Amino acid sequence: MPRTSFALSRLLVRRPRTIVWGALALLASMIVSLAVLGLWQSRLQHQARAEAQSQNLATLTDAYLAAHLTQLDQSLLGVARGVEASLALRGRIDAHEAAGLIEAVQAERPDLSGVYLVDAAGRITVGGLGVQAPDLDQSGQPWFQALQLHPGAGLQVGAPRVSLIGDGWVLPFGRRINGPDGRPAGAVLATMQIAHLSLLLSRVDAGPGGVVVLRSTALHQIVRYPALAGEQGRVGRQNASPELRALVARNDWRVLNYRTGQTPDGVARTYAARRMSAAPLLVLVGLSEQDTLAGWQRELSTTLALVLAFLMLLSGAGLMLVRALARVEEARQRARLLTAVSSTAARPSWSPMPPTASSRSTRPSCSRPATPRTRWWGATPACWPPVTPDPRSTRPCGSH
Repeated sequence: MPRTSFALSRLLVRRPRTIVWGALALLASMIVSLAVLGLWQSRLQHQARAEAQSQNLATLTDAYLAAHLTQLDQSLLGVARGVEASLALRGRIDAHEAAGLIEAVQAERPDLSGVYLVDAAGRITVGGLGVQAPDLDQSGQPWFQALQLHPGAGLQVGAPRVSLIGDGWVLPFGRRINGPDGRPAGAVLATMQIAHLSLLLSRVDAGPGGVVVLRSTALHQIVRYPALAGEQGRVGRQNASPELRALVARNDWRVLNYRTGQTPDGVARTYAARRMSAAPLLVLVGLSEQDTLAGWQRELSTTLALVLAFLMLLSGAGLMLVRALARVEEARQRARLLTAVSSTAARPSWSPMPPTASSRSTRPSCSRPATPRTRWWGATPACWPPVTPDPRSTRPCGSH
């Protein structure tokens, strides 16, 4: 540690700008890292909130639809119990009595397009007014086969199809009829208008970019609100995303979340998929990421603006500090220069040399000894050049 401190001190003395910019860069990187971490955690919180909200909406939609489907199941179960009583009493189905039961259900449920009685062979026998011959045989439909194989199958749902009487798309629902011996004796078939289901889903508020979708377990699109135009919005289309297909392949879930951008309209959403309790259907509620992350987008803009302002302020402070250090270094160098000049001026530039014997021998000397008062004037400095006496001079030595 002392060696490191010494090296840092030497670097601070020799290269102060490097230390200043390095420290500022470290501080800026710390601030940016904290901002990025905070934004990432905030995004995760927004996504978790979107998942919880979509699950709540899916649960409410399931309960809302289940209330209507339970009423439908009770109506079909009433017809089935009446036919079973007729079979136990007469040993056969009374068409007139069955027609009365069907008319009563249709009268109390205007949302149904039609109610039909299907015999054990899968052919529509009662309530088939306006039904074409190809539609009389229901034996090959998955919902009818499921009722034949499983006595406790409950309410079954078929694939959406065009109404048997030509009033648009409908969704088939079936209930099993048991014979006196417990063997399958047929089924009660009811078709509900898709428009009515769309009206029910329109009451779920999933946000401006959200959707509510009802699909069969085979992933047929039954209802989508808001509806899409064109082929992508066609009823019965299997346009599920790869994420949903992978989830449906598993049977160990009741409700779960997934995110995907591979949607029919190309909008990225957070979905909650829920298996309905009243019927084998899937309810999906998708919340648009543009809606769920709107708050995070505002937070992102604010954070970026603050970080940018801080970095600009930090850069300005660093520039001012570097300039201040440069002025201090310049003043220090000027002080050193002045000190060097002053010390040089204080030293003598030359020193007098004492006269040598040779110089004294070449100069004329006075025969009269010099007195202390005139000694300086009679002496000849050793540094003077030798003087040759003028032979024309008649003045004796020492006279003035």
